[in-house]
Amino acid sequence: MLNINVAGTVLSTYYLADPALFLRDQRDRAGTEDAAEGIWQARRELRRLAADIDETSTLGQARSRVLGWLAGFGWRFPARPATLDEPITGCDEHDAGRAWVLVTPPGQNLDTSPTGRRAGKLRPQRQAEVCARSGTLPAVLLTNGSELRVIRRDPGLGGESSYLSVDLAGLAELGDQHEWRVIWALLRPEAFAPDEAGASLWDALEKASAEAAETVSEDLSEGVRIAITAVANGALADLRRRGAAQPAPRDLFADALRIAYRLLFVAYAEDRGLLPAGTPAFDSGYSLRALRELAADPSMVWEPDGGYFWGALRSQWLMLHDGVDAGELQIAGFDGGLFDPAKCQLLDDPGLMAGDAAVRDMIDALCWTWTPAGYQMARRSSLPTRREPSTCSRPPVSGRDPAPSTPPASSRISSSERPCGP
Repeated sequence: MLNINVAGTVLSTYYLADPALFLRDQRDRAGTEDAAEGIWQARRELRRLAADIDETSTLGQARSRVLGWLAGFGWRFPARPATLDEPITGCDEHDAGRAWVLVTPPGQNLDTSPTGRRAGKLRPQRQAEVCARSGTLPAVLLTNGSELRVIRRDPGLGGESSYLSVDLAGLAELGDQHEWRVIWALLRPEAFAPDEAGASLWDALEKASAEAAETVSEDLSEGVRIAITAVANGALADLRRRGAAQPAPRDLFADALRIAYRLLFVAYAEDRGLLPAGTPAFDSGYSLRALRELAADPSMVWEPDGGYFWGALRSQWLMLHDGVDAGELQIAGFDGGLFDPAKCQLLDDPGLMAGDAAVRDMIDALCWTWTPAGYQMARRSSLPTRREPSTCSRPPVSGRDPAPSTPPASSRISSSERPCGP
C-alpha cells in the first residue's frame, strides 16, 4: 500500500495489504461490504480538503475541514475545547466518546515542536501519546492536514512510537479501492468500540498482526536457508558448465547470504513505498513483485538453465547501487554496501549466470502466503520443470543497460495467491 504505512512493530502492513487477510477476517466488523457510497463521498471530501488546505491556512480553517471530512465516516463532535490546540472528543452516533482528534497547523511536522526541538510537550506526536496514556479514550487521531496518524499507546520517553500513518494527499489522488476499504474500516468510530468480549476492531488487528509477525519470522528464517542453497547451487552449476574453478564454500556462502538479504531488502522497500513500485517504468523491469508473479505464471515456460531472472535481478541491483534519475524513475543509490559488486565478487561476476530454475526457487523461498491453516511458505519445489525453450530472452545486465523487455506483472512478497509453477 503506497499511502498507508505503520511505525513500530504493533501493526503489520502485510496483514493489512492482503485483501484475503484483514478485510476477509474482519468482514463482519469492517463495514465495507455496502460502503461504496460512503467511500465515494469520503474520497470526494478528501480531495476538497487537500485542495483547500495549505501552509497559509489557519488552524481554525484546517480543523474545520478535517472534522468535516471525519464526519463522513460517522464521527460527531458535540463539544469543542476552549482553545484550538486542544484535542477534541470524537463520538459515535450515540454520543459515546471513541477517540480524541488533534489537529495541528498545516505544514507542522508531527515529530518536531514549532521551534524545531524534538523534545517538549508541543511536539504533536508526543502530545498525542500523552493523551493516549490517560486511557480515557482508546486512540488519538493526529493530523496536520496532509498526514493522519492513529496513535493508541504511549511508548514512554525514549520508547519506539507505534502508529498507523495515512498520506492524505496521496490517498486523495492515488488511493486504490483496497486502501480506501481499509481506511473506511479503521477510521469509523465503530472500529474503536468494544464488542461483547471487550475487544475492538483495532484490538483484533493488533492481535492478528502480532501472530502474523511471529509466523513470518519463522518462515523467513527457513526461507533464507533455502534461498542460499538455491542460488549457491545455481552458481555452482554454471561454473561447472563453463569448466571454471569452484569457489571456497565459505566465500560462496557469504555471497549467497548477501543475495538473499538483497531480496528481503527490496521486498521491504517496495512494500513501504521506498521504491516506486506501481509505476510503469519500475514495474516493467526492476520490480521484485513483478518478477515474483512472473515466476508464478503457469502460462510461461522457462528453461532451467536460462538467465532471464538472474539478469533481471542484476539489472535491479546495479540500478539500486548507482541510483537513477529518469522521469518517474527517481531512485537514490543505496551506498551502504549491500548492492556493492566489490563486496559480492563471486555472484556479481558479470560472467556468472545462475539458471532460471535456481533463481525462481530462491524467489519462492522468500515468499509466504496465507492459507486456512495459517501462513505457509509458497514454493514450487515439488513440481517438475519442463525443459522447453524459454519464452523470454535474457535481459542485459552490464552498465546502465535498459530493463528487460518483457514486463512482469505485479506481485508482493506476501501474496494471497499460492504460486503454481509451469
